[in-house]
Amino acid sequence: MVVIDLTRFKRMILRAASISITVIGLTHLQACAMGQYPSSAESEVKFHFGLMDFTPDNQMLIFEYVLPNGAEKVGFYFLGSKERFPVDLPSNRYWSEPAVSPDGRYLALTSACVVSCLKEDMGAQIALIDLSNSEPNFKLMTTGPGYKSGPVFTNNGKHIVYAFGPDNGRSHRGLARVNFDGEEEVLQRFDDWGIVRAVRHAFFDSHGNYYAAIYSADSAIRKPLKKYRSAISFPVLYKFRRGDYKVLDVVEFAKETFISSPSISKDDEIVFLGFSEEGADRFRTDIYASKDNVVRKILPMNARNSFMKSSRDGSVMAIISAEDFYSQKDIYIYRPSSGLEKTGISDEIIADLQP
Repeated sequence: MVVIDLTRFKRMILRAASISITVIGLTHLQACAMGQYPSSAESEVKFHFGLMDFTPDNQMLIFEYVLPNGAEKVGFYFLGSKERFPVDLPSNRYWSEPAVSPDGRYLALTSACVVSCLKEDMGAQIALIDLSNSEPNFKLMTTGPGYKSGPVFTNNGKHIVYAFGPDNGRSHRGLARVNFDGEEEVLQRFDDWGIVRAVRHAFFDSHGNYYAAIYSADSAIRKPLKKYRSAISFPVLYKFRRGDYKVLDVVEFAKETFISSPSISKDDEIVFLGFSEEGADRFRTDIYASKDNVVRKILPMNARNSFMKSSRDGSVMAIISAEDFYSQKDIYIYRPSSGLEKTGISDEIIADLQP
């Protein structure tokens, strides 16, 4: 595992404190219903959090957040010192979906040009940042038109697997991977899957099998919540076989438990946000874990959570949560050893937004 000099790293990203993207980016397909907010003049919501990932040593949480002007940015939170920093990245692109390599050295992101874009840079690309460098320079790993998103590193760290689709980002057509030389390879096409709206929350188990939450407009493979059929469709978690990426299984949880934001934890246990349809109070969720078709509740929250992420060893989780739709969500850190703790990241970002 690469050891990052945190002192130097903090100095590097402090330079980004005043940088923001001022152009609205492309519509980003992570609007699963649990992350949506109603429109209201009374709303206290100033911005939205997106996806997250931990470094392998669990020292840092890397998170995405979306500003009122549509700009998508990435920030770092140091769990030990409880400090939050933005990342110094070019403001003519948007940045989302952080994914850290198994050795902790590299950060993969979805990156889209929003100003003066070349034809081969339309849509979105997969970008790579070397966290061990003193300068946060990025490299575009993919090229050409199309919308590429949902990056995740293979267990050996040699490839980044991602979903691809047309430029407008409104659907995904398959899975591909790219190596560090920029060589791309299609792994699986969704030609007979109907309309795949989004591929999110991808991860690998210890055997090298790939999992992804598939959001689909095709009623044959989506999982609607009957009580709110017109408003919500939850993903189906697919398992793809190591090597050839053929579908091995559709991961089933308890029949009445609906899932969102799954991630892999210790001993290949899958941790996710979920609730039972019976008695559900408009998307108030708890934290569940599942292994060998046995589902257990590990953290009763009954809160309006949008996303969560478990560390690979299961020692820490990050949860984006609020009491109601009209309140600003914040990131909470949960450790089984010490309980739930609010980070206060949202207050700091809101302070940055003040004129």
